[in-house]
Amino acid sequence: MESVRFFLPRDVTATPNVKSDIFALGSAIYYIMTGREPYDALTDAEVAACYYSGGDFPSVDSIPCGQIILGCWRGGFNSADKVFRDLMGKHKALSSA
Repeated sequence: MESVRFFLPRDVTATPNVKSDIFALGSAIYYIMTGREPYDALTDAEVAACYYSGGDFPSVDSIPCGQIILGCWRGGFNSADKVFRDLMGKHKALSSA
């Protein structure tokens, strides 16, 4: 089972699925882009409260790929392939800027 910072808010007995994997992928991308886990200064219980209280996630406004991360956390992607394609599009846009 994924740790709380990578855990899609759901019944803990529910089988992980594509949505939970994509949520965890968003947290992994956050970690790659920032060098720290989401809400690294909070306890696990505080993180769970943020996530379960309506999807209160760390700010991604100043993070490259922030909207992609948020899309992963908010269920905006149906496949990891779509996340990958959006990341590649962001990379191309940054490379040509």
